[in-house]
Amino acid sequence: MIKKSLYALAVAATTMLAACGGGGSSGDPAPAPTPPEAKVEGPLDAVQDPLSSQVFAALAAALAGTPLEAVVNSADDIVVRDVLDIVDALALALQEAAQTQNPAALAGAADDIQASVTQLAADLQILLNHLAASSGGTPGAANPLAGTPLEPLGAALSPVLAQITGGLGGSNAPDLNLTQLAQVVSVLNQQLQSGLAQVPAEARNAPVVGGVFSTLSVALNDVSDTLDMAGAYNGQGTAAALETTLNHTLVNVLTQVVPVAFIEQQAGQPGVLSGQIEAAAAQVSAALGDNLGTVLTPALETVLGSALAPLLDPVENQVLPMILTPVIDALSGGGSGGSGPTGTPLDAVLVTVTEALDGLLGGAVPCLFAGTPLAMLCTLLP
Repeated sequence: MIKKSLYALAVAATTMLAACGGGGSSGDPAPAPTPPEAKVEGPLDAVQDPLSSQVFAALAAALAGTPLEAVVNSADDIVVRDVLDIVDALALALQEAAQTQNPAALAGAADDIQASVTQLAADLQILLNHLAASSGGTPGAANPLAGTPLEPLGAALSPVLAQITGGLGGSNAPDLNLTQLAQVVSVLNQQLQSGLAQVPAEARNAPVVGGVFSTLSVALNDVSDTLDMAGAYNGQGTAAALETTLNHTLVNVLTQVVPVAFIEQQAGQPGVLSGQIEAAAAQVSAALGDNLGTVLTPALETVLGSALAPLLDPVENQVLPMILTPVIDALSGGGSGGSGPTGTPLDAVLVTVTEALDGLLGGAVPCLFAGTPLAMLCTLLP
């Protein structure tokens, strides 16, 4: 019974949740066991390390002292470490399959992927708790987001996350093969998409948080599709899926989590910056797809690093400072809020981001939070 497929466990959990009316009650705290952090060492390190240190770290620094800081850090863990570690594990397996002319070598990635999927579930649970802390929910509860506008997301995800972290972590965990892991991720993806579909559109479209939601949505879809290919030992299909996953991840992080697309929308000029980012991201992902199985792993890492630099350098040195410098300046200057609408450093962020956008867009920009659950702040800001 211990080695029962997690797919069946997850389906049973979600069926039970539906029968109980959606799990709206916060209930007793039910923290899931957190597995030791896993890290796959492979060619994608050339993407993961700079993406985390040059982009997510800059966002977190700008939002330090605000509720969004923890959300951004969680997104970094989930997207850069967990999702791209799965890509990394499969890239290594494809390298071996090409060198040995044995498609079954893909099966060797299962252990690393299981560790990454378990860590992914643990980090998603941490994200739910951070969202609960900033929205009036109950961190650590069965559904941390109960009683908040994000309640459906917690109701859909929490039972499956507990099943994954409890069922795949620890010394007694079953060893799943690629097909079983694909089933686990498929269930996780279905629950994420179901929960996000029920979240108010205003939250899905809000700056930064909405970008995190859309990035996670696409990333889980991509990982699910990739593992389906890997489980069928389809090397060519797996390579193509890895290229797509990397492309989508880069584009979504650099245009959605970093609110480039939001700024373009407010300016009425879609694609001014994001179009260039998308073209450069396509070159990076093509470098992965074109070289998988044809060059050795150290050389592939160098190729990816060389392809990424022309994309991240202008983002780090031009786009991010343009958007985030006013926020950092306000917070480092001691803007603690106090008399503002929230009484926290978030007040400085709300004001300075709005002013920064106003300067970027020639003074013709509405309140940053218009049309979102924080719209009431628009009447309180200078």
